[in-house]
Amino acid sequence: MSPSGQQADVVVEVSEWDNMQVVRDQIPLITLQFKDLLDPERLHESLVRLIDRDGWRRAGGRLRLNKAGKIELHIPKEFSPTRPAVGYGHRHYNVAIADHPIGSKMVSSVDPEQPKFHTPVPDLESLILRPGHPRSFKDYSTGDEPVLNLSVVTFKDATLVSFTAPHCAWDMAGCKEIVEAWRCVLNGREHDIKPVASFTRDPLLEVAELAEEQKEDYLQEKYFYSTWSWGAYVARILWEGLRGWNKPTPVAISIPPSYMSALREEALATQGSGSEAPVPFLSDGDILTAWTTRLCAGAVSNSPRTITLLNVLDVRGRLPTIFGTSETYLQNCIMALHASLSSTDLPTESNRLGAMAGAVRRAIIDLATPAQVALQGRAMRKAIAETGNMPLYGDSSSYSIITSNWTSAGHFKADFGAAAAADGNAAGRAKVVMPVKVHGTSINLPPVVTCWHILGKDAEGNYWVSGSVRGVTKEMMMAEIAKSRKA
Repeated sequence: MSPSGQQADVVVEVSEWDNMQVVRDQIPLITLQFKDLLDPERLHESLVRLIDRDGWRRAGGRLRLNKAGKIELHIPKEFSPTRPAVGYGHRHYNVAIADHPIGSKMVSSVDPEQPKFHTPVPDLESLILRPGHPRSFKDYSTGDEPVLNLSVVTFKDATLVSFTAPHCAWDMAGCKEIVEAWRCVLNGREHDIKPVASFTRDPLLEVAELAEEQKEDYLQEKYFYSTWSWGAYVARILWEGLRGWNKPTPVAISIPPSYMSALREEALATQGSGSEAPVPFLSDGDILTAWTTRLCAGAVSNSPRTITLLNVLDVRGRLPTIFGTSETYLQNCIMALHASLSSTDLPTESNRLGAMAGAVRRAIIDLATPAQVALQGRAMRKAIAETGNMPLYGDSSSYSIITSNWTSAGHFKADFGAAAAADGNAAGRAKVVMPVKVHGTSINLPPVVTCWHILGKDAEGNYWVSGSVRGVTKEMMMAEIAKSRKA
């Protein structure tokens, strides 16, 4: 309900995809770091103007739970200073970013020869997030916070632009659409903004209905947890938690072009030497997923375990009959692609990177077809109805690793030159102003799995990844990197 004295809100039920528990608890956080001075009010006003457009007002809604425990969006009929379209905060520090006690941790250089650890986002949040920023789904559902939040921090020589929204509002592809539309407003190109797909439409239902037309079996079904294996898995997690073995380690790592080239050579040279035939193509994402998995080897190298890899898949481009390109789908449209590996392969110097990268690519080839996506849609609807969550894959010994590749969101290529301050380093709005770094994570990541985010590639060709790793210390990962350099 709206606060006393306000007009009644427009109430919108979210899709089944958005009601999954796994997305309900997370709050993705993206921080764009600029060497230029941007105008905070111009950033804020243009974003508000976007969210006040028909369809886009969804992003200014307030999360609520109805009597059935399902999520609703309560959208104010009119936004106002007391009920804004966007949560907003701006702080200015009249010092160079390198002279600020926390800001100085964000200007670390990249090692041109090998991966380098940087200060992870959790250690930066007191600077990059506005005071009072929501920290949980409960903060949103019991308060009057809009879904979308913008925090801007300015220094004499730099600007930090951070935006967040609960994962139950939209996925990273939805975030990309918001940033692109926001930039259209900044650049006076509002005519290029795509309309938002109807609130009353639930694409997951349409995907599931498409499954009835398929003539093949769902390939991932055999990997579902059984009741016994799920119970044994939970018991293992609880035991490891009591022993302190799965304490999370937040990490942020840069990977220079020369090291990435070496990883590619290694993966291509070894990916066909195991029992599986080589795949025809390995993307940078495949190789980075394999490499980050290898960094986790220390968590499972002393016992036989199943490494359960779950790659997040955006299905918008996989089912063109359901998802058109002329509309924005401001919601979750994600599935998981499953691959399994044996931990006994990880400590072996030969073959492991190629085998892991090949397994990741093979999962995409086999499981991201229109037929398999439709069949997973049906399985998801069933699992959500029964458990409130997406289907879970693994066995009693699983060490689960979730990887989400945010490269296609294009954050490193987002030009905010139209928001350059008149007296800033950009020297006029015509100059291209792109982030020099992108910091990213999800607040409230699942507590029992390892999560990696591939943030993208900067202008110098360095890849950036962030993660929350269970059972592995930073020292163990550094040792793995040093070992791989000697191999």
